[in-house]
Amino acid sequence: MVVRKEVCLTQSEWYVMDCLWAYAPQTVMQLATDLSQRAGWAKSTTITTLEQMEAKGLVRSTPVGRDTQYHPCVRREEAAKSEVCSFLDRIYRGSVRLMVSAMADGRQAIQQRVARLAKRDRPQKAALAAAAVLLTLAAVLAFGGGPPSPYSYAGYAAAVEDARSIHLTAPPVSSAGYPPIEEEGALEEARSFLLKAVEYDDSRDATAFGFSDMAPYSYQLALSMREDWMYFYLYPSSNGPVYVLPYLDGAASGAVPVAALPSSTIPQLLRLSAQSPSIQTQDDLLSAIRQADAVQCCKGRAYSSTAPLISSPEARAQLVTFLSGGGHPTDSVNFDPDTVPFLRISGGPGDGAVFYLAEQERNCCLILAQENGPLPLALLPSGTAQWVQELSWLQDLSTVAAQAHSFAAYFGSLTGRYASIRDADLVEEVRQLLSSSNPQDGTLDPVELYYDSCLIFCGEGGGELGRLSLSSREMCHALVQISDRQEDRDRAA
Repeated sequence: MVVRKEVCLTQSEWYVMDCLWAYAPQTVMQLATDLSQRAGWAKSTTITTLEQMEAKGLVRSTPVGRDTQYHPCVRREEAAKSEVCSFLDRIYRGSVRLMVSAMADGRQAIQQRVARLAKRDRPQKAALAAAAVLLTLAAVLAFGGGPPSPYSYAGYAAAVEDARSIHLTAPPVSSAGYPPIEEEGALEEARSFLLKAVEYDDSRDATAFGFSDMAPYSYQLALSMREDWMYFYLYPSSNGPVYVLPYLDGAASGAVPVAALPSSTIPQLLRLSAQSPSIQTQDDLLSAIRQADAVQCCKGRAYSSTAPLISSPEARAQLVTFLSGGGHPTDSVNFDPDTVPFLRISGGPGDGAVFYLAEQERNCCLILAQENGPLPLALLPSGTAQWVQELSWLQDLSTVAAQAHSFAAYFGSLTGRYASIRDADLVEEVRQLLSSSNPQDGTLDPVELYYDSCLIFCGEGGGELGRLSLSSREMCHALVQISDRQEDRDRAA
């Protein structure tokens, strides 16, 4: 392994190196799966970051059959040492004495926090556990050279202490949805439950943590902090404890826990969540969207691609229009939550609420996910799910296009032409076209040849990620030219 004298990792590079230090070598698909769960990355982001890191000598790749495996070229100790030195240079002009002095000055704030924890009306053990966590974090900050790894016991405890809201998502085998825990009293109580965790010791625990065993039954724990989110998984084991996992890795054997919680933790969190204001009607949902910071649209839980946030007031107002009106649904609707598009509200009184858009034969059913089962709210016009996805895509088309490995174009019912765009340079041309032009500028008249055209975004295996309707005459003509070039190459080959 190559050891570099000076290592300066970006936050993104820390994510990748943390994966490789834990388990190496790993293939691109293994890393993409891991980083999708840890950091919410698209596969294209993982590939680009790996290429940049290899150029900098941080990782090296070796071909293995059709796969490429990546190895770390930097030791964790070297990276940590350089990070400490960089921190000292930037903040304390290289002076350890100044840093220790500042830490000593800040110790009073930590002591005050510990004192408040001890005085609170909470069980003594919980107060002592929380105080111990804070003292441990203080020691890490004073002598460890920086914040703890997010995928460690100390990182978990720090994220819990810093959480401004706590979100619990049901396991994949359930379609339930839970309101976030945000009210200060409930939030503090939830923190106390989560800080009862003890650091995991594999020498005293023989539990098998296989991905197929854990994935269907693990709850996702999302912690909203001041400038970021941290995600963990809570696995209620059959032998009692609830294990805290930093991620679930389907490409490897699973994951190693960072902590263990009492078996009562999840019921206690659900009790606190149930005390939060809930959405019960279509009007409640539309009001929550109006007051939200943003709404995220996802193709389905079984897909890794996500669309940009619908965050501007104008876009959210248009979303409300799409989801308004409609008829009354039946009491029950059959749908697969893994493949049906869903939207998640971020911010405001409906923060964390999830609702599905289940397209049926003649309509689209708006369904709210809740703890005691899905709640149908309204029957909307057929195609609503597609309109909502397009609305989110139009917020940042370049980001969405980067997730596509190829494109397909349908040039309207008058031509009946369907073309595939697969070559890397032509795919890049389409991406540039989407980033520089408005595909729905309304310049295409209903009587024109290419009316009712659409562009289809395809994933790595050729599967459809989604489609975008086209009403731009200029873009349709440009896509025809790109498609012609692809077909000429195909014939020549």
